[in-house]
Amino acid sequence: MIDSTGIVVAADPTFTAMMRAAHDQIGVNAIALTAPSDRDRCTILVEKIVADGQPVSTVKRMIRADGSHVWVRNTLTATGSAAERLIAIDVEESLPPPGWVEPDKLLAVARLVFQSRRGRAATFGTDLFSDHAWDLLLAAYICEAEGAVMTISRMHARAGIPLVAGSRWIRALKAEGLLEYEDGGNMALVTTPFRLTSAAHQKFETYLSELSIASEQADRISLN
Repeated sequence: MIDSTGIVVAADPTFTAMMRAAHDQIGVNAIALTAPSDRDRCTILVEKIVADGQPVSTVKRMIRADGSHVWVRNTLTATGSAAERLIAIDVEESLPPPGWVEPDKLLAVARLVFQSRRGRAATFGTDLFSDHAWDLLLAAYICEAEGAVMTISRMHARAGIPLVAGSRWIRALKAEGLLEYEDGGNMALVTTPFRLTSAAHQKFETYLSELSIASEQADRISLN
């Protein structure tokens, strides 16, 4: 059960067990328990049922206490008046769609891509090859998957991206709808955490899944 703002106000033992939590999820925003790529869609669905009270259902991923993902089918039913709306959610485990790749595999591929760029720079230098925007997006994906946060100052230490150039690129990536951050001015931007948008998460999942599947296919061919 969640309230109109998405806060979990009740959770039964079955849900707690499915989420592999030592305690229930009361007081947590349900969106925080949702995989990043699914959050925008689920936010829209909650806003819809709060407004019109009509039941909705969706298939999405939830993030367990141990960081693993579980596919679920959610059926949302509204109770109470619009001013005091509560939403009961029936959560049922669901099979993942065909071609879905586990998050730990996607993270391993992202790390490999990021480190390969460091290796390329060490071997060929950086005069001809520079792709700060891509490094920023990769770093944001990796940090979120690891449960950490990324800032321009940390990115400077991790990949050598100049602070001024990094700040300029995250503003450009925000304008493209790929990164988001709290705008505190040019100076604050250096230490402000940035993160991928839901749209960027979806793009990364597609891109990294294709790389993972291609790698597995290449391994099977080599064995044959």
